[in-house]
Amino acid sequence: MNGTPSQSNTELPPPGWGRDRLSKFIESTRKNQFATFANMQPAYAVLHEIDDCFQIAAENLSNPKDILAALLLFRSHSAYRTACALAMGTQLPETFVLLR
Repeated sequence: MNGTPSQSNTELPPPGWGRDRLSKFIESTRKNQFATFANMQPAYAVLHEIDDCFQIAAENLSNPKDILAALLLFRSHSAYRTACALAMGTQLPETFVLLR
């Protein structure tokens, strides 16, 4: 196990994972994310399309006149992705903070 992100979804969790309350909670959230992805494809497609719009805007941003606006774009994209992860993991109230 070399720990590369591309392999993490096919490898077994590390020893001890799920034996304590925190990692058990995180694992439950991860399973909910998988279930949301598998069972709510139309809703996921909307999230994916919005993420693509953020990505396109970021990729086409070169020499911005307003650095603060560019930084806020990247922070907004990051907050959006985190909100998606929380919402898909059924952590809905916590999602509201990121979407305000």
